[in-house]
Amino acid sequence: MLKNYLKIAFRHLLKNCVTTVINVLGLALGISCLLIILAVVRYERSYDQFHSKADQIYRVVRVSQGDGATEYRAGISYPVPNALKEDMTIAKEVTATFHIGDMQVSIIDGTTDEVQRQFQEDDGITFADANFFRVFDFKDAGFRWIAGNPETALKEPFTAVLNQTLANKYFPEGNALGNTLKLDNLIDVKVTGIVSDLPANSDFPFKIIASYATLNTEGLFKNSFSDWYSVNDDNQGYILLNEGIAVEEAEEQILKIHAARVDERLAQSRLYKLQPLRELHTDNRFDNYRSRTVSSETTWALLIIGVFIIGSASINFVNLSTAQSILRSKEVGIRKTMGSNRTQLTIQFLGETFIVTLTAGILALGAAELVTVYASDLLQMETTGMLLSNSFILISLVAIIIGVALLAGTYPALMMSQFNPVVALKNKIDGKAQRGIQLRRGLVTLQFVIAQIFIIGTIVVIKQMDYFRNAELGFDQEAVITARLPEGRNPDLSTLETLENQWKSNSTVKSVSFASTSPSGVGRSNSFWDIKRQGASEGSEGIVFERQSVDEQYLDLFQIPLVAGRNFLPSDTSQRIILNRKLSDRAGFSDPADALNETMLIGETAYTIIGVVENFHTQPLKGELDYVGLLMQPKDYNTANIKLNLASTENASNRLSETIQQLEASWNSTYPEYIFDYRFLDESIAAYYQEEARLTQLFKVLAVITIFIGCLGLYGLIAFMAVRRTKEVGIRKALGASVQHILILFSKEFIYLILIAFCIAGPIAFYVMQQWLQNFTYQIDLDSSVFILAISVSVLIAILTVSHQSINAALANPVDSLRNE
Repeated sequence: MLKNYLKIAFRHLLKNCVTTVINVLGLALGISCLLIILAVVRYERSYDQFHSKADQIYRVVRVSQGDGATEYRAGISYPVPNALKEDMTIAKEVTATFHIGDMQVSIIDGTTDEVQRQFQEDDGITFADANFFRVFDFKDAGFRWIAGNPETALKEPFTAVLNQTLANKYFPEGNALGNTLKLDNLIDVKVTGIVSDLPANSDFPFKIIASYATLNTEGLFKNSFSDWYSVNDDNQGYILLNEGIAVEEAEEQILKIHAARVDERLAQSRLYKLQPLRELHTDNRFDNYRSRTVSSETTWALLIIGVFIIGSASINFVNLSTAQSILRSKEVGIRKTMGSNRTQLTIQFLGETFIVTLTAGILALGAAELVTVYASDLLQMETTGMLLSNSFILISLVAIIIGVALLAGTYPALMMSQFNPVVALKNKIDGKAQRGIQLRRGLVTLQFVIAQIFIIGTIVVIKQMDYFRNAELGFDQEAVITARLPEGRNPDLSTLETLENQWKSNSTVKSVSFASTSPSGVGRSNSFWDIKRQGASEGSEGIVFERQSVDEQYLDLFQIPLVAGRNFLPSDTSQRIILNRKLSDRAGFSDPADALNETMLIGETAYTIIGVVENFHTQPLKGELDYVGLLMQPKDYNTANIKLNLASTENASNRLSETIQQLEASWNSTYPEYIFDYRFLDESIAAYYQEEARLTQLFKVLAVITIFIGCLGLYGLIAFMAVRRTKEVGIRKALGASVQHILILFSKEFIYLILIAFCIAGPIAFYVMQQWLQNFTYQIDLDSSVFILAISVSVLIAILTVSHQSINAALANPVDSLRNE
């Protein structure tokens, strides 16, 4: 019996090869998409979950209140971790990290103290205290200490731990332990430990971990460790709570510890909260060291999209199977006459569905594995052999195959198995066929609803990304190169002047400015302080603002306009400040001109306001404008900003290459021990939206797949209709119908269904995308053009899909269609 079922199933599938290919291809695409989405979602949710006490680990974050708004930041002031270690009785461990990111690393000869080799590391350099590996044990990630003592490796200043990759890179001879590294030619650290590489699904991209105690030394950040006002988002604290401790209890204790060490104003305006470790990767309000968060809403949206895609593929199967049911009515009638019962027929038809689904599942697994390998940058996850060796994915595949087979095959099997043999043999099942037509119309409409939601969503995402790329940020970002200065704090001003003059000798260099940072972009330095207007009432709250140290050429280079007052002069002292308009308004000046010559207090130091500039964006457009204050304090300069003039230059590409070489040559003559590491500012700003750009690409791909699956089903249905209505078309042509008339005959029903689907999809897509846009402070308007474009694309796709079969049917010779009548 089973052999007979299989034989009949294969014969039927081969006989109807077009339908079989459409079903297999559609299901394979749907299943592969769902498998990839499941792998991505599982990977994103696995971030930082491999620590043995992950549920007890929290990050200390700051929440600042002011001007009716709440600001969320991940950084804390430098003294906070030590204070928590001393007084927080309900914390088992407290650890602090300061992530530098990029640094130049030099290998020092142990006998001659000479530099042997130099490397520019773009990321992965951090400082952490001795408690770091007590809080984060990476137990379930295969982490291990290869050399060194984990209890003492980071205890003393000027020590460091390397991951295995960098240890092999720096010391290929295999004797990394005990050797010396020079970081940015400023800090010598001794290698006291080697560990296995931290997992990729960790928000701690650490490769070199220097001891946090190093920062609390002369010439680095020693003064900052007594400064409760200034904060840096790269300086973060983590605590491991004792078991059974409520978060609210811990936050209350932190509040008391902080309030006991600062004035009432700062204690009220800056609150420290606890963020669970599991939310580091999903909470968009706070950043992490990878500068990448994926919200829970995004992962749920991906799962829903995957279900929609597999559902669309299943709809194809149901549509084509029910459409073919009339052709198989005689087969059902004969089988029932020969003694087959309904159960046997249902099993047979479900068996055919299972064969198609199993074939599609096998193809889908192979296709998904290839996609994850070749699209790893898009998917942002480790992919080598990820699906074939992943038990969760394989179990999911089996469940999907069974589920899809039952979902797609049950209705057609039950419908065909209930045919009356007498009626079936007489080919008189028009009533049932009519009900099948209504079902197919409903399912096609549902497919178009799904497709149009995708089309509208993709259009909105693309437009929002275009807005990010083209929005005015309040400063000129074009043709600007930024380079981090090597001397850290207190650079030599005469050296900077020499370097500036050498750079300006190149006719392509328009301007040079030294500052503590660039106005915006990934990798920039930022420092947040507390500022207050002099004369404000006792106990009034301060304003947390971003403090930038700039020179007199900064505003001109970036074309940041003054709205009141003047720019810095070379003769100005460090007690002058320029506010942005937002900070001026927040300080209580109704007009920017009213702020001039007034005094602001940063801590106990008074600064005279000499100007107010227009607001400019220092952070991504996803958030609010920052309060910004500009000071002229050369000791904080650590960034060179170089404006190029390439617009009027012929062969700009070649000229740019020559300019970079000249800039590097001047750099090497000035700083021979440092590598010239530069970035283009517009690329740094674009990197803010790397995650959104990735999601845009995913949306495009998934939308195309959804539309393609829908077109496959539509093509199959129109092909079936063309065959079933061959004689009707022949009669119409014999009576004078034109090709256009026949084309309209086949197309109008689907256009009608598209319009119905749009009436359903439009409001759903509007609501969903409006909710998505709420994640961004600056967003596009959902105007009618989005929906007009969506319906136009849907109609065009449907017409192109049905036109081929429709035209073939219209051009057929009516004599051939009617010759057997």
